[in-house]
Amino acid sequence: MRLPKEVEDRIKAREKRELDRYAVIRRQERLEDERRQRLLDEKLARRAEVTAYARSLDQWRLDFINMPEAERLWRLLGPDQRLPVFVGRFWLGEPCPPNDRTTCAILTLEGRMHNFHYEERHKGQLSSKSRPLATAQNLFDELHPDFLKQACEHLQGPDAWKFILQELDRHA
Repeated sequence: MRLPKEVEDRIKAREKRELDRYAVIRRQERLEDERRQRLLDEKLARRAEVTAYARSLDQWRLDFINMPEAERLWRLLGPDQRLPVFVGRFWLGEPCPPNDRTTCAILTLEGRMHNFHYEERHKGQLSSKSRPLATAQNLFDELHPDFLKQACEHLQGPDAWKFILQELDRHA
């Protein structure tokens, strides 16, 4: 028995679509691997600087949770609350283009376990799963060097309590 030409053509078209779809997926995976490698290369090139930022952020976290007032703060907000401590212009782990006005990355501090969390938002909605960052090594491994730098500078600057004050006002 022989397949009609129309059936053979449809089978070939379907096979081509499948091949094209897998080619797109492979290309996306390759581009993501290249992006991750570029980020790793940048981290390694700036290792001492990035490590210092990560350690500084982790020390800030420890200092904050060991303050007597921190317990009062978590009682007011609730132990499951995440307290925003820094908001930066990042998306998919990379700096945002200057004209982007709808995305941001937020570094929060969790009340119960006292871990940092990194979240990305698009138009105010959480768009990436939050990752707990419990140590300086986690911060180094997971976050972009420029995000670490900006967060560190923010928490050492005059506006360090800005987002915490906003959160307290929001829960008033």
